[in-house]
Amino acid sequence: MTRASSYDVGDTVIFARPYRTLDVERGDERRVASVDRRWGVVRLEDAKGGLTPWRPERLAAAKGGVEVFRSEATELRRGDRIRFTRNDPASGLANGETATVEAVGRDGVRLRLENGSVTRLGKDAPQLRHVDRAFAATVHAFQGRTVDRIMAAMPAGNPRLTDLRAFYVAISRARDAAVLVTDDAHSAQARRPARAGDRGAARGARRDGQAGRPRGRVRVGPGSGRRSRGARVRRDGSRRRTGSR
Repeated sequence: MTRASSYDVGDTVIFARPYRTLDVERGDERRVASVDRRWGVVRLEDAKGGLTPWRPERLAAAKGGVEVFRSEATELRRGDRIRFTRNDPASGLANGETATVEAVGRDGVRLRLENGSVTRLGKDAPQLRHVDRAFAATVHAFQGRTVDRIMAAMPAGNPRLTDLRAFYVAISRARDAAVLVTDDAHSAQARRPARAGDRGAARGARRDGQAGRPRGRVRVGPGSGRRSRGARVRRDGSRRRTGSR
């Protein structure tokens, strides 16, 4: 994001190193107050309301010196699955780690992590600003993980999501059951050729759901669920990691 036109008012810019000309230290945050796309200038606002002009293409945004986030309000409820989008050495929470919301109170939330441990985050905890929903994940991001059940969306019109590699990664994440949701079962199966020596060929899925373990079924259908009342928090959804000079 070296171009000023890539920034929007309200974005949060976090600096990965100090820059004297901008009067920032490592870890400092600034809010984008305005963008002059004609002259390539982004005006950054500090916590006291002070404004600093910044040309991203000349300083900090070329080689990893900043991270840019878009802030939005979200609501956390008991039972929600969330994913952390930024490392936090202070709390030990890592980027990509998931957790389940066990309780929401006026002072913060209680979370159960993937390893079964419980952690609490206060309502103003910085890490709560770097979360996203974890009810779904890309096949690429889910590699190396194992869960009891998996439901994979495999649109027939996207060859990259229905080839043998994606198919194998999707169903091999499940211990007990794998459900493949597609808009065209016949086309999806036709794009899943079996190749000798490929581990994925041994995990064929049929529409009746009787082949192999995890059992694979191809079906189309939405899911729904009821959730309890919760609390609204501000989160910063990661847009793109950029660079520094």
